[in-house]
Amino acid sequence: GDWRQYRAYQPDTLTQRAVDTIHANAQQPQPWLLWFATPLVHGPLHAVPGLAADAGEDEKYRAMVRHLDGNIGQLLAALEASGQRDNTIIIFLSDNGAPAKRSGSNAGFSGGKAHYSEGAVRTPMLWVDPQRVLPGSLDERATSIVDIFPTLAARIGKPLPFSTDGVDMNRLDSFAALRQRELFWLSRGSASVLSADKRWRLVQEWVFREPQAMRLSRIDGGTEQDRSSERYWRFGLVAGLQEQLSRWVDEVSSTAVTLEPMVLGVKVTGNDFLRTPLREWDFFVAVTPPVEQQGEQVLAEQAGVWSLLYRPAQQQLQVTMHGHVWNVPLALPQGCALLGLNADIYDRYTNTGDTQYPTELRLTVNGRELARTEWQIDSLANTTIAEPTWLGVSASGDRVWRGQQSLPAFFHRADVVGEWPYFIDTARLQQRLCAQLAR
Repeated sequence: GDWRQYRAYQPDTLTQRAVDTIHANAQQPQPWLLWFATPLVHGPLHAVPGLAADAGEDEKYRAMVRHLDGNIGQLLAALEASGQRDNTIIIFLSDNGAPAKRSGSNAGFSGGKAHYSEGAVRTPMLWVDPQRVLPGSLDERATSIVDIFPTLAARIGKPLPFSTDGVDMNRLDSFAALRQRELFWLSRGSASVLSADKRWRLVQEWVFREPQAMRLSRIDGGTEQDRSSERYWRFGLVAGLQEQLSRWVDEVSSTAVTLEPMVLGVKVTGNDFLRTPLREWDFFVAVTPPVEQQGEQVLAEQAGVWSLLYRPAQQQLQVTMHGHVWNVPLALPQGCALLGLNADIYDRYTNTGDTQYPTELRLTVNGRELARTEWQIDSLANTTIAEPTWLGVSASGDRVWRGQQSLPAFFHRADVVGEWPYFIDTARLQQRLCAQLAR
């Protein structure tokens, strides 16, 4: 549609647009979904319309909450006026609690936003479903935002044909799943896991990938007691939570792809955005030295984006990525070798601050760094992410790899050069990929 400029208080503008959409959807026969992501309540604190500009911070905060309440009331009134209130599922939730300094805003739970305390991550989620949810009922299960998608899909009679991190909260067998699962959080400076019984929380912090503080807390209702001093005699609990956190990071950072064996090589598709080096990206493949020592042999290529080729006679590996050509001396070791590329990629659009970060690319052999390079990328806007990744053959089919080669492993974490706190277990990955060559 056409671009429009609004001169009004943004939350009110968004609310009016949502109200208009609700009325318009009432004329349509098909179901509809409205995602209303309001900037209220969020910093910077400010005076909402009708409040004095010199009001104190607490007063501004309370006024923003009241204004949000009024905006939500307008949405509910639009549903009522358009005759859709009794046929609409309404979900209201926040992604985090209020700042701890806003006394009373987190219903007595300890801590607040930007931490892993109960006041930060334990927030209300309200559901209105006239045909399923009993008014005034309370569900105290530890659910998560990830449960909304599968629950809604099943509710409208379209259960998901694939698995997700969430579960359908309305299924009877989900009671056990919710009770027995751990919950995980990850940010740039820390990570946390909540035990399956919801009684223990482990928090790990790091600076520049170096582990720093580790906290173990016991949760009792809405409060937490720091039990970090007990981590040594509770080593079994701590080790188990750390292992669960590492497994979860491996799972969520692995990029699933579709592999299609061809007459020459393997065609790799699916998950285009994560399969293509655009931000944090890893590629691994196990190989044996080529039986022919002549020519230029291709290990992998995504046309117009990146390629990995080898010149046996010169014992040189060449990586091309987003216009940057990098030649690295490499004599492939005998037997099975694990080659890895780890890229942390920036262009002028992702460099939004004063510091201009370069793109960094690292080459590893058998888990050990061989070389790294960095360069500046102007723009990734025209990157053709839908191009297949070809393994063992060039995109044009004119160059092939003359040795053995495993299937690829993609991750979106940028091992070592990126911001993920946990490294990829390259020894275990090498064992898994090399085992494919022994079959």
